[in-house]
Amino acid sequence: MNQRLSDTDLATFKEILLKKKNHSEEQIKYYQDQLESMAENGRDESNVLQNSNEYINMEYTLLQLSRQKKHLSDIDQALERVARKTFGLCTITGNLIDKKRLMAVPTTTKSLSNGKKVGE
Repeated sequence: MNQRLSDTDLATFKEILLKKKNHSEEQIKYYQDQLESMAENGRDESNVLQNSNEYINMEYTLLQLSRQKKHLSDIDQALERVARKTFGLCTITGNLIDKKRLMAVPTTTKSLSNGKKVGE
């Protein structure tokens, strides 16, 4: 059985993913700008408390940047699956992932089913 989402559904999810990609790219640019600004401002070696806060802010910004880059990669992979018309197929069971789940997490590759593969 060759299950897949309809071309209409694929187009809908492609649009959703492209909007998320645009937002993620904006977030990456924002965090990169923040890090650049932090680097340009330097720090006052005599103010330990200020340096601690700056370090915490930099760590937080680096973490957010890393998360956004991972998210962007996941979006790009999902867009590749849309192009191959394999988007929405569980990589474990081969079954279609519920559309509600895909709407909530369009980058997912796994369903929440009982794990039976197609044809079992």
